[in-house]
Amino acid sequence: MSTLSSRVATIALVHLDAANVTTIRDTLGDAAILPERPSGLEDGLELVLRTLPDAIIVGADTRVEMVISFAEAVLADRPDAQLIAVSRSAQPQTILSVLRAGFSEFLVLPQDAERLFTAATAHVEDDTDGEAGLLVSVLGAKGGVGTTLLATHLAMELSALHRVLCIDADASGGDVAASLNLQPDDTLHDLLARGNKIDERSLMGTTAHHHSKVHVLAQPEELEVLPESATAMHYVLKAAVRSYQYVFVDCGAAIGPEIRTTLELSDRILLVATPDVIGIRGAYRRLRRLRSFGIEDDRILLVLNKVGADRSLTLPIIEDNLLKQVSAELPRDTPLALRAMNEGRSLSDFKRSAALTQAIARLAGSLHHAQPAEPAPQQRPQGLLGRLLGRR
Repeated sequence: MSTLSSRVATIALVHLDAANVTTIRDTLGDAAILPERPSGLEDGLELVLRTLPDAIIVGADTRVEMVISFAEAVLADRPDAQLIAVSRSAQPQTILSVLRAGFSEFLVLPQDAERLFTAATAHVEDDTDGEAGLLVSVLGAKGGVGTTLLATHLAMELSALHRVLCIDADASGGDVAASLNLQPDDTLHDLLARGNKIDERSLMGTTAHHHSKVHVLAQPEELEVLPESATAMHYVLKAAVRSYQYVFVDCGAAIGPEIRTTLELSDRILLVATPDVIGIRGAYRRLRRLRSFGIEDDRILLVLNKVGADRSLTLPIIEDNLLKQVSAELPRDTPLALRAMNEGRSLSDFKRSAALTQAIARLAGSLHHAQPAEPAPQQRPQGLLGRLLGRR
């Protein structure tokens, strides 16, 4: 079995100088995924809460009071966070203050390199069964609701500290590669054509690499249909969750055999709809279809996209008619979305503070531990929407 099927630690680096970063890289080696550069104390908190790393290594040589405040803020939101302080010297008062703030370790580098390795990887299990990755499908209630935008930008949000794959499974004309400004030589269909001879090595050799570190398994330029490829799709997804920590699948809106296989295997299904009659009608029909496959409601998260002040349906009307609560609302920001897609870059590259960017970041950060909302109270749909849904 490939070593890629073993879980490695994801580490956030905060407030570290170049010497300590070098020591950390040399010490952890292939046992951890590290960012290209450390974050500052000011922006490190957002990164940690968004990417949910296994451990957070923080430099404690300077600005100790700020380091303590950072730790307190992290632990207030994530009480189980693994915080490790590192320094080039052992000052007793600093050590005591840092440990009292909630750090699990205070290590002096490079002397404590072996202890650093143990501490940073302590909470990482060896997933030798190959099922460590989280498989997230993004399904549209109808065409044009933004599944490609959501799948690609969720992937980019998590790629700083995690191995992430984005699969374009929309056979009706997937646009994942185009939206990321990629021109891959190999595609999903090249992989599906191998049948049951698909493994981690062949998967990795077929992906294209975006500058955000997201790996992409694209659709071919020409629309093609492969006969009886649902079984092969199972092998693709099995290899994917062994090779990556997060696997996002852009399913489009049509549910063919490969998409059904994907949905049945998914840990999370993001059902994306727009807050209008046609969008909610499509969501209702797909919810019924998913339930007919035996997919439990607690795996399905309802996401409203392109939400604006002029929305034609309110949240209570949508939830009452679908008998399901909305898990996330993404505000409409057409100029920002088009700019990001046209240039193949993430939303945060242009405007990190934008409401759309923040909403997708929150959704990305909650995926691994997300608990879908409780079903909305069952009521009889009334008026035009109830009739359009075909419910009496």
